[in-house]
Amino acid sequence: MKKLKHFFLSHPESYLMAICLMGGYTPPFHFSFLCLAFTALLALQLYFKTKYSGLAIGGLFLLLNLFFLGALISEASEFSEISTKLLQLLGVGGLIWGVNLLFSALVLRKYALVKNA
Repeated sequence: MKKLKHFFLSHPESYLMAICLMGGYTPPFHFSFLCLAFTALLALQLYFKTKYSGLAIGGLFLLLNLFFLGALISEASEFSEISTKLLQLLGVGGLIWGVNLLFSALVLRKYALVKNA
């Protein structure tokens, strides 16, 4: 477990790759072409580690997380009263949003500290 934690914290792009593959998967075995292409770009970024594309990927993922937060708030506003479904939506959605926000900040931090272009 420690090695997995260290791997994801030192290579936050791998988390983005996993999220992208899970988001583009449709059972029984179909992947969205757009998600596969973005995963390939993330793999190339993980290999080459260029500063500007890393900052662009981190910024884009941060922007997408802000849209996710807007969708989460919009869905929560449709509930007329506080219920267990609302609390589950806010709890799980907030947790996913927080983890995604953490990893987008890690990507931005990683490539902001890179000296070469």
